[in-house]
Amino acid sequence: MIPPRTESMSSCSGPNGDQERNTDLMVLRAENKRIACRVRTAGELAKPGYCDEFTIRSCRPASGSKTELAKIVDGWGDFLFYGFADHDRAGEISHWFLGDLYVFRGWFARELIRCNGVVPGSLKRNGDGSSDFRVFKIAAMPAGFVVDRACRVRFGV
Repeated sequence: MIPPRTESMSSCSGPNGDQERNTDLMVLRAENKRIACRVRTAGELAKPGYCDEFTIRSCRPASGSKTELAKIVDGWGDFLFYGFADHDRAGEISHWFLGDLYVFRGWFARELIRCNGVVPGSLKRNGDGSSDFRVFKIAAMPAGFVVDRACRVRFGV
């Protein structure tokens, strides 16, 4: 019998586990992971180049609040989930990737050094002037940055 407090963290391995693998009980372990999320509108996916890049807020001129990029560089966040809403199915995401922020931080630091302090990524300003973003090409990221992705792109005609 499994003690009540460990029920959700463990499972019986079944007859094959015991007979073939010397396993009576499997303990499942989950660690806390911080995931930054950004979901763009379906219309933005149709713009040239948008499906192969991602943006991270880098400046808030009016408020001076700490930006997503500053928080990432400071070591916050483990992963970035970045996607686009599905054009035809409300509440679904059609095109997304999961990026490893540890890999991104290492790349970002190396790029800062290589480019003598010039911040990587191209600058993009919000139309209303409320924010600046850095645009990064997914293809420019090092191996290991993209942990997983799905590309199911359909456009209404």
